[in-house]
Amino acid sequence: MFRKISAKSQIFENVRNNHEIVYNNFVKFAESLSFNQGITKKKSGKATSYARYLIRLVIFYEEIFENKIIKLDTYTALHQLEEVERLPDFKEYNQSEGRFPSAALGCFKAYIVAEHMNQEEITDSELNRNLNEWAAVNSKYLLIREGEDLVKGPKKRATPVKSKAGMSYPRNIAESIEAKRKSEYKCEIDLLHETFINSTDNNPYVEAHHLVPMAAQGYFENTIDFADNIVTLCPNCHRKIHYALPKEKAEMLEFLYANREKVYSRYRIEVDKKMLMNFYGIIKADSNSL
Repeated sequence: MFRKISAKSQIFENVRNNHEIVYNNFVKFAESLSFNQGITKKKSGKATSYARYLIRLVIFYEEIFENKIIKLDTYTALHQLEEVERLPDFKEYNQSEGRFPSAALGCFKAYIVAEHMNQEEITDSELNRNLNEWAAVNSKYLLIREGEDLVKGPKKRATPVKSKAGMSYPRNIAESIEAKRKSEYKCEIDLLHETFINSTDNNPYVEAHHLVPMAAQGYFENTIDFADNIVTLCPNCHRKIHYALPKEKAEMLEFLYANREKVYSRYRIEVDKKMLMNFYGIIKADSNSL
């Protein structure tokens, strides 16, 4: 089932050529990830190794499941490759290859989310800009409805819609407002982080952020747009969780995830800390990862 596959073999070259654009983009992404995490200040062979193991995983999937991966840079393809990872013999193969296959898959998961991140960040920024005005206008309406529109259990994800950023998943503003209410309009990283009083609703100003990012919505069958997945952050911490150095970002994610780890099963969302880190482009240094 699993075997050594040379990068010079015909089958490897054929599959790589079929996915050449994604292969090259993935190498660049892995190199930038390694550089940003301070592991290397110059190009290393690790990024290329990850890309090669990605191609090998594609070969194994197509051979074992007798099904072609047509478009590699999709959540569908990611799920297909995860089927290979779940096979009984994969663990032994992974160990024999220095755990590069699993590390490559983790890096690929980060790559897929990163491909969707920019457009989802634009949509999130629009949400936070419109949130306070909407809340002020509709506050009485929300109080009457008593959270009727909120997600309280598993719910199928919505269909992506066209936005200024392209195609993105819609957000229910009521979920973000509920998250703010639950946090009492405080920064969840540090309750002492003060901002200012928002003139639209007379509450401290905080911003809504989906902990499992909406850029990863395509990975899940059920929606991740629910209040329990939305954290409230001061503007500085909100920028920090997007743009900080990986070590600082990881500390924030660990803290926020620890407070929510048990709620995701209620919505049938399977996400562990390692997966969450991958979504934010953080690949832990163990297991030969970046």
